[in-house]
Amino acid sequence: MSHITAPAPAYRGNGDDEPGPVSYTPTVDDHWSKPLPTDPTSPRWYDRDSFTKLVFAHIGKARNGGPDKPLGGFLREFAGLTGTAKAKTVAAQFPDIHYLSDFEPRPERVADLHAAMVAATREPKPTALGHVPEEHYRRCFADWYGIRRFWFRRVNTRDGSVPYLVEIAVAETQRPGRLTFAVNYSPTFDDPTARLPLSAGDSRESLSATGVTEMLGQMDALPNGSNLRAAAVHLITPAAQFTDKGKTGLAVGHGTR
Repeated sequence: MSHITAPAPAYRGNGDDEPGPVSYTPTVDDHWSKPLPTDPTSPRWYDRDSFTKLVFAHIGKARNGGPDKPLGGFLREFAGLTGTAKAKTVAAQFPDIHYLSDFEPRPERVADLHAAMVAATREPKPTALGHVPEEHYRRCFADWYGIRRFWFRRVNTRDGSVPYLVEIAVAETQRPGRLTFAVNYSPTFDDPTARLPLSAGDSRESLSATGVTEMLGQMDALPNGSNLRAAAVHLITPAAQFTDKGKTGLAVGHGTR
């Protein structure tokens, strides 16, 4: 799987020459990387409806003058099927389908294609989603707020067939801190889990809340003016679906523990 390496030491505004002001300086080291949006996705990360939408999006593009993708070429775009031999094995199960447009008069066959692709591939390892190093959170909190104590946890979970990697960093700070959220390496304007039922702990000492913000409040880990705390919550998923046009609220089918 290809990865994108850490950015150059600094970025400057358009047209700025040395010694123009630095507009952005990365806070990760040169060894950090994350998955590229162009990396192959797994057919296991799609349900039947989303996979059908993908196929017919390609058909719609072809109908409007774009290329009509051959079935074999389409198959090789997916993780686990990039090899010609595996792609041919799946394609052989659909001798009447040569191009994606051949599905247009028989949309029910798309579900059969998805099932064949899933059967021919393995579940990707959680490392396919990448991660942000624990030390990165610790260093940022130390620089921004000062640290008295620091906690970090990284958890792999899933919603149906869609995997999630959740990273949570919390610190007791020397100066007032902030609560920061991010989805797929990009900050969000608000809590993306605000409508998601959550639970933590065992049956004897369990907590339940709607959204991470409420959960952190119950744990005395929510930053505010008088509570010297800082927290960062980062969710990584290959198939993020949002409930709003601002891409803040995540749509998740089930409660997450």
